[in-house]
Amino acid sequence: MTDPNWFYSALAQSAAAIVGLIGAFVTSRVMMMASERSRIENRINEINAEIKGLEREKHTGTVHYSNNVIREEERMRELFSKNAILKELMNQLNQIVLPKDFKWLIISLIYFTTVGVILPLCLLPITPEQHLFWKLIVLIFFITGLLAVFIYIFIEIKQITNKKTIA
Repeated sequence: MTDPNWFYSALAQSAAAIVGLIGAFVTSRVMMMASERSRIENRINEINAEIKGLEREKHTGTVHYSNNVIREEERMRELFSKNAILKELMNQLNQIVLPKDFKWLIISLIYFTTVGVILPLCLLPITPEQHLFWKLIVLIFFITGLLAVFIYIFIEIKQITNKKTIA
């Protein structure tokens, strides 16, 4: 009878590679979203500071009243412009969110790691007789873990494409 370790080792390596690739993609996406969010928040803070400066600015008593009126109109236009930019940035900030079912991706990755990596590695020292019992069970768990991850991915792709066709 052949050594059963190759079977469990191959399953564990395959699952680890899949989890690693998906995990790396998810991590890079989350980091990119956090970076974009931080950039927008910094820009919002800058604009808020500019708005406060404009609001504090009072027209000074110059010689000509018309100069004060012109300066006040410029200040009001600038305030209006800054508020419009601020509103757009707030809208962009509110759009940076993780997918609503993101927790299911994490749960499916944890499940796949457990049944696809940890379980097969725990079964490496079994005897060939025990292998006959565990082989089908481990394979079924591996397939269910793989399906869980890919079903989530396909559902997300479908939701993204539906949002784009609606918009």
